Amino acid sequence: CLLILFAGIINFINLYSVLMVKRGRTYNLRKVFGASGNTLFTQIFTENVLLIAVSIVFAWFIVEITSVFVYFIIKFIFIICKFTVNIYTKFDWILSISILIFLSLTVSLYSHIKCQRSLPAVALKALGTDKRSIRFRMIFLFVQYVVTFLLVLLSIYFNKQFNLMLQTDPGFRTKDIIQANMIYESNDYSSYTSETVNQRKERVLAIDQLIDNCPDIQSWTTGFYSILGFDYSAGFRNAKGELVTLNQSYVTDSFFKLFEIPFIEGDLSEADKEQGGEIIVVNRAALAALGYTSCKGATIINEQMRKIKPDLQAQPIGAVIEDYYDRHVGLGARPMVFIVNKRLKGDYYQIACYPGKTQVVINYLKDIQKKVYGTEDFKYSLLDDDVAALYKNDRRIAMVYAIFACIGIIIICLGLFGISLFDIRQRYREIAIRKVNGALVKDLYLLLGCKYLVVLGSAFAVSIPLSCYLIYQYTKALVIKAPLSMNVFLIALLVVSCISLGTLCWQIKKASRIDPAKIMKIE
Repeated sequence: CLLILFAGIINFINLYSVLMVKRGRTYNLRKVFGASGNTLFTQIFTENVLLIAVSIVFAWFIVEITSVFVYFIIKFIFIICKFTVNIYTKFDWILSISILIFLSLTVSLYSHIKCQRSLPAVALKALGTDKRSIRFRMIFLFVQYVVTFLLVLLSIYFNKQFNLMLQTDPGFRTKDIIQANMIYESNDYSSYTSETVNQRKERVLAIDQLIDNCPDIQSWTTGFYSILGFDYSAGFRNAKGELVTLNQSYVTDSFFKLFEIPFIEGDLSEADKEQGGEIIVVNRAALAALGYTSCKGATIINEQMRKIKPDLQAQPIGAVIEDYYDRHVGLGARPMVFIVNKRLKGDYYQIACYPGKTQVVINYLKDIQKKVYGTEDFKYSLLDDDVAALYKNDRRIAMVYAIFACIGIIIICLGLFGISLFDIRQRYREIAIRKVNGALVKDLYLLLGCKYLVVLGSAFAVSIPLSCYLIYQYTKALVIKAPLSMNVFLIALLVVSCISLGTLCWQIKKASRIDPAKIMKIE
């Protein structure tokens, strides 16, 4: 937003400086006829206030008529921030009044000082063709190009980063998996009697049997929470007594099969034979954090449980699984420990369907709810959708940068159009003389477009390190990040060059078709 605001202000000042060249003749004639400096400043400032005030009113009019459309496009922002469509804040008024006063004052002071310092005779003769005025416009155009290149580069990179995160395998199965709370029972366990406990057990057993009987369900497991984003850290000590913080989860032995999480060492069946009960499984990151290279002979002890039970013995690590991303992939895989049991009394079911049978299974689960609890209020989610929701903010960032990059390109094209129109129009006599002396169209393109190419190239060179720094600052905390390849810069250069230079070429082409005799007569 700040880059767009800055580019817009620079564009306004640059175009106004072109307008001031035209208005400069009027102001200098007023000086000749005795107008004082205060009178000229008052006139310039009043003109600017009225011009900018009308622009702001028109801008708010556009905001009003597009507010409903914007609401439906980015309604999640309004929902998260609890905004309504027609709300206005103190910031809106501060921004509008600041633009009105400070922008008017800035351009008025510049125009007034320039008018006061110039000699009327010289100013009336030069009419904006002096090198200082041209250099000033080129510097402002250079700044606009830098801002536009930054927006386009960031837009391309963040879209690339977003696509990379979506394409990165999370390390577990996500397709055709339903997550649902199937048990509708009271969580107030103090209210249960022996009779109601038995009734609960019967209902849960009935649900489990019905799920087992469904031919479209490949596998299922129960627990207390989703595979995504569960964050419960606990301290564990290794054989050396070193304390390591791991993300702790309670799962069933079906959990790893359902999500197709591969084992890299050990096996649940073999570990179960040795232990005959609770099994400890860690991922690769946890094994490394504990200082082990293999699970053979490796043990851990739960520090929190040992405080409750001082004589608690260390438990062997039965197996090691491959790392997976249970949250945003940019945050990397965290060290995990799993307490594996044959059966958990959790209400949260995770069900893997055979390919193409997801909707059939959903309807079947609805029938189970109606049969067991007499309710049709079945709430569920698809794991694919839950994984995509992890990148909602990244999708928003990519979309915003793409929109702002387009706005930046439009702003710079407007600025380039106004400046090139004025500069080329000032050189019509020179163009006419060169055509009379045999200049070709390609010679005119080189003559009129050379300085704009220099500005474009210089701005691109400056924007490269700036964009690299901004991208580094944003992605330094991410484990997985898209490479900043040369293609990103080449695409940005191609996009900005084609659009902006297309505007310039249209102006030059128009100038190359002028009739030298007609121009010389008019000039």
